[in-house]
Amino acid sequence: MLITSTIIATLGLLVDSPAVVIGAMIVAPLMNPILSCAFGISTSDGILIQRSLVTILLGSATVMLLAWALDEAVPTTILSQEIIARTTPNIVDLGIALAAGAAGAFSLTRPKIANSIAGVAIAVALVPPLCVAGIGLGLHDDIGVSVETAVPIGIGNQVTTGALLLFCANLIGITVAASLVFLWQRYGHWRRAGVSLVSLGLLLAVVSGPLSGAMGEFILEKRIDSQIAKLWERYPHYREVIQLKNLSVQTNSKGVKVDFQLYAPSSLLDDQILDQLHGELSQVLEKSGLGTVTTTIRHVPTEVRSYRSTLAP
Repeated sequence: MLITSTIIATLGLLVDSPAVVIGAMIVAPLMNPILSCAFGISTSDGILIQRSLVTILLGSATVMLLAWALDEAVPTTILSQEIIARTTPNIVDLGIALAAGAAGAFSLTRPKIANSIAGVAIAVALVPPLCVAGIGLGLHDDIGVSVETAVPIGIGNQVTTGALLLFCANLIGITVAASLVFLWQRYGHWRRAGVSLVSLGLLLAVVSGPLSGAMGEFILEKRIDSQIAKLWERYPHYREVIQLKNLSVQTNSKGVKVDFQLYAPSSLLDDQILDQLHGELSQVLEKSGLGTVTTTIRHVPTEVRSYRSTLAP
C-alpha cells in the first residue's frame, strides 16, 4: 500500500494533479504506525514505540527512494504548484497536524467514528511531502518553475529540506496530540509517560522555530498584497486590466526580498507607476524594521480584448 500510494502521489505531483495527490493520501498507511507510536508513548510500551519508529523510518526511506527513482525515470523540467506548495511550511501546518492527530486518536477510541480516519489522512499530508523530498534529491539548478507558480524558490537541497520540515512537523504534531488524547481517554498514565512527553515537547519547540519564521513571511505577503490592492484603488482603470501573480517574500538578516509578477498591457505600466509601487511597498516594510527592501517586479505584457454581442429575443 505504501509503494502504490508513493507511485500515485509522485506521478500526481509531477503532473500537478491535486485530485491524484489527495487519492494518494487516502491510500497511504503511514498514519497507522504514527498513532501506534503515540499509543506506545501513552502506555509506556517501549517495544511498541521502537517497532513503530522503525516502521516509520523504513517507510519514509522507501517513499523517498521510490519517488527519486520515479523522478529519474520521468525527469522533472518544471516544478509544479503541487510540489512548490509543500516546500514552504509554516506554523499553520503544525496546527493542522495537531488537530489531525487528536482526531485520529479519538476516532480509534470510538469504533462508531472509526471511518473518520480517512478524513484525517486527507487533512494532514504524510506521503506527498516525502515524495517531494525524494524528487528534490534529483533536482538540478537548471530546473524551471511554471508560470502559474511562485517564481523564486530553492532548488534541489532547499526543496528537500522544506518538504522534510513539513513531514517532521506533521509527524511530531500528530504524535503529540494523539498521545495527549490517548492519555485523556485513560490509556496509560500521565506520570509514566512524562519523560516521553517532555521529549516530544522539546521536539515540538525545535520544529516551531523555522515554521514561525515562514509564518512571518506569509503574513508579510498578505500585507504586501493588501498594500498593492490599496494602490490599485487609486487607479481603478488599472485594476480591471492588471493582475498580480506569484507574490513571494523572503526575509534574511539583511532585509526582505519581494518578488512578484504583474500581468498588464505594455502601454499601461510605465516606469513612473512601477517606481511608485516599489516606493510604497518599501515605506510599509521599512516601518516594520525589516532592513533593506529589495523589490523585483516581473512585467508580463498582455493584450486585453473585449467583445460584445446582441442576442436575438
